[in-house]
Amino acid sequence: MKPDTTRPRTEAWRDVVEQRHSCRAFTDEVLDDALLTELFALAQRTPSWCNAQPWQVDLVTGPARHRLAAALEIAYDCRPPQWDIEPPVEYLGAHQVRRQAAGAGLYRATGVNRYDMAGRVAQMRRNFEFFGAPQVAVISVGSALGEYALVDAGGFMASVLWSAEFLGVAAIAQAAPARHSDLIRGALGIGDDHLVIGCIALGRADPDHQANQFRTGRAAPDEVLRMHRT
Repeated sequence: MKPDTTRPRTEAWRDVVEQRHSCRAFTDEVLDDALLTELFALAQRTPSWCNAQPWQVDLVTGPARHRLAAALEIAYDCRPPQWDIEPPVEYLGAHQVRRQAAGAGLYRATGVNRYDMAGRVAQMRRNFEFFGAPQVAVISVGSALGEYALVDAGGFMASVLWSAEFLGVAAIAQAAPARHSDLIRGALGIGDDHLVIGCIALGRADPDHQANQFRTGRAAPDEVLRMHRT
């Protein structure tokens, strides 16, 4: 929902920050081009190293989106991952605790118990159909631009998510489809000189779906913030 712009800017921004969440079930309503253009125009204001703006967006919809989803689902069953950017080998300490809590919350909401491996796999597979979202933004960066380009692209993806919330668009950032980065590049004509980082699924939330009934927690500031005064 769009914040009330007649209210102080700090309150309007607080609404965006506090209401944003990852949508894991979408309706089939297709977003119009004008809305998507506005969304990405806002996100394009993201600060970047030397103003390089290293991200590239390939927006996939219609038959192209269905072909990509079908190809990713087949690949999940029959070929090993080929990441452009390798995921963490493991999560440790507080990071693992947060990761487990997020997964447990999703499984509770969708009625999948800890011993239901088939249910867990089915939920995982929904990543490759983009949770039913009608439009998907694939984010990549030029491989020659180095690691700071990845930092910049992460900021850009966050800006897309904030902008989507502001405009009343449901969204979720996804890493799972990038496990077949080579397939995505081939399907969308993305050059081999680009690294596929991930996707952002976009659409309208299905408010009644179980997967949209839970919210992840956040660490308190004193868990991540260290103050140096002297």
